[in-house]
Amino acid sequence: MSAVQVWLCSVTPAGDATNRITALDELWEASFDVTNRLRQGQRFLLKGME
Repeated sequence: MSAVQVWLCSVTPAGDATNRITALDELWEASFDVTNRLRQGQRFLLKGME
C-alpha cells in the first residue's frame, strides 16, 4: 500500500476507505494513461518535423 492509501485508511471508516482507494487507483491509472499518450503524441510530432 502507498502512503496515501495508509493515510486514507487512518482518516476514514473502513468501508469509505476502500471506496476512496479504488477511486484513487483508477484516477492514478488514468493519469498514467494520459501521460503515456501525451508522450507518444510528442514522439509522433517530433518524427513528423524531421
